[in-house]
Order: sequence, then structure tokens, then C-alpha cells
Amino acid sequence: MFSALLDTCVLVPSRARDVLLEIASTGAYRPLWSSEILDEFERTLGTLLGKRGTSPEETDAYLTRLFRQMKTAFPDAPVTGWEQLVPTIELPDPDDRHVVAAAMAGRADVIVTGWAEASGTARFAERMFDPAVDAAGRTITGNRPWSAPGWRPAGR
Repeated sequence: MFSALLDTCVLVPSRARDVLLEIASTGAYRPLWSSEILDEFERTLGTLLGKRGTSPEETDAYLTRLFRQMKTAFPDAPVTGWEQLVPTIELPDPDDRHVVAAAMAGRADVIVTGWAEASGTARFAERMFDPAVDAAGRTITGNRPWSAPGWRPAGR
């Protein structure tokens, strides 16, 4: 099955995350992420929600639900064994080495990174999942099958 490592920057924006995970829930591809990506995701989203006035309790509850839903829907998404690859990778930004290492360890076909909005995510879907574009289009316009109702924090 085609697999894609999802970087933090595509998991933080809710629209991009929803689209990517909805498409994955159709079986069009297997999403991958590492513990470092999820830690970065949690820190970044927690900071953003705090800046929007979400209380620490609401933020913790939201993140707990979100991570539980992701783990339940995609139990084979976590990549392990990437840590020892980090020192072998040279990039202009050394902070990104963990992403490439996780992609290598998880045998990802692509790394999805740098899409700042859902339209970029839709272009990714069109390019990567040509046979699944119809299913992706139906998914994008439908419900979020990978998440339970009420998963957004109060005030959103």
C-alpha cells in the first residue's frame, strides 16, 4: 500500500489534517508519523490553542481525544526505529532530520510537508492518489469517519 509520512506542518492545521486523515480512512494510503512528529504536533497545537484563549484543561482534553482517535483509526501509523538514522542524515536544517529518518524507517513513498492549506492537500491527493481521487473527493465533502462527533475544542 502507498504510504505517506505526515509532517507536523500538515497535522497542525485542522483542515489539512482532516482532509489527509479522511483520505487515509478510505484506504487510499497508509499515514505514517513518528513519536517526534507527534510530540512536535502536540506542543505546537497546544501553544496555538492557548494563544486563542482555550484553557489548559480544554486543550489537554482536546489533545487527549485527538491523539486517541488518531491511534484508534491508524494503529499502524507510528514509525519506530528511526532514531538511529538521524545522525546519518545531512540537511540544511538539522531539525528536519528526524522527518527524513522516520520516512526512511517507515519506508514511506512520500513525505507530506509544507502544505499550509487544504487546497495544497487536495493537490497532493490528486498527484499521489490518481486512482483514488474520486473517493478522496467524496471523503472531503463528507463526514470525518476517522473521528467521533464533538472532537473540536469549545469555541471552535
